Amino acid sequence: MVDIAAGWEMRVKPGAYVSPSGTRIEFQAEDVSRETELRRQAFEFPDVDGVYIQDNGRGATKYPLRCFFSGARCDLEASAFEVALMEPGIGRIEHPFYGTFYVVPMGTIKRLDALATAANQSIVEVEFWPTLRTVYPTVQLHPESEIKSWLGYFSVEASQQFTECVSLKDSTSRAAMAAGLRNAQKDVSDLKDATTADPETCREWEDSWSSLGNSADVLSADSSALASAVVTLTLLPSTASVSISARLTAYVGLFATLAASEAGNPADALLPSMLLGDRGRNVANAFYLTDLIAQSAVAGAAQACIEHTFTTRPEAIEAAATVSALLDSVVAWRDGCFASLAALGPEHIDRGASDQALQQLVALTSGYLVQTSFTLLPERRIILDRARTIIDLAAELYGEIDTKLDDLIAHNDLTGDEILELPMGREIRYYVAA
Repeated sequence: MVDIAAGWEMRVKPGAYVSPSGTRIEFQAEDVSRETELRRQAFEFPDVDGVYIQDNGRGATKYPLRCFFSGARCDLEASAFEVALMEPGIGRIEHPFYGTFYVVPMGTIKRLDALATAANQSIVEVEFWPTLRTVYPTVQLHPESEIKSWLGYFSVEASQQFTECVSLKDSTSRAAMAAGLRNAQKDVSDLKDATTADPETCREWEDSWSSLGNSADVLSADSSALASAVVTLTLLPSTASVSISARLTAYVGLFATLAASEAGNPADALLPSMLLGDRGRNVANAFYLTDLIAQSAVAGAAQACIEHTFTTRPEAIEAAATVSALLDSVVAWRDGCFASLAALGPEHIDRGASDQALQQLVALTSGYLVQTSFTLLPERRIILDRARTIIDLAAELYGEIDTKLDDLIAHNDLTGDEILELPMGREIRYYVAA
């Protein structure tokens, strides 16, 4: 039991990490900190003073630590600590100040041995994230199959919700929708950049893009066919044979474009005098189309992660974080837009079906990527103590040259001069098995 009457010094204890295999390694620490993400969203309403705060719980609490090892065996103890951190699975941290909990080491593990200025001491920097013991919010035994099932389920729910929400009963609304579809088509065309390196997917994309534009007038009279075509076009780049970062960047950029567009900001378009009649209905229709594309962008990002074969742990973790952050941004944007549309009447509310499917899809994808990361190569870093060539450095780090030179260049964004000679003090990232 914690003695609350004692001073804080009495509540400081030695730090230790217990790896998934049960290896316990103690370390020393100095200054400690933690950071907790609060998932809260603020909503403002016209002619209402104040703000409504929606509490969506809290996210991860991060515990960055500088772990010190001293004495004659400091280097060996630090190396053993690194190996323990790289073990796949969930470990346990006995934090020097904040308690004991199950964690997964996240991000980059950084090692420092200052032989000239601080000999007899080794430092390992690492960030721990507490984790749930259950990886997937499901009982399904094959996560990839379930993720693909939820992707199909989302496509159906998103198309159905769009059909239920839009109003295309007369020629005026259909003409406005056709114009809105052509405007949205320009936004979606940004995704083409993610397919240019894959000729086959690029041709398929261009055909679908042209077909959508040529059929805008026809599709505006058939909301179901329109929704299906938009979802298909938005998801198409997710399967392109290009880097995962290029695909995710394209989807994040697409949402940024949509959120900044006129159709993505119904509050700006709805003046009090426009709340009734064709104007209000067309503003709502334009938002529903934009919303369909935005949600499909999140689904496309998730599908891109499933279609990609990850080779390094940081790559998988970064992809999971990108997809989750994109979903959070889309959810916050949708909540604000639906709050604005509430002025048009109770029929303009979020039905939630597509949103629930999307939340489940991203949750499963993130869990799958985290679990997959345990089996991938961890990232290591060194700082060069002298000028080196990439040939002798690849031989030292990887034990081979021909198959690793391109990886060394790509992982470190080496420039032309650096390819010839790496300067002293350059930090190098590399990936090898623990």
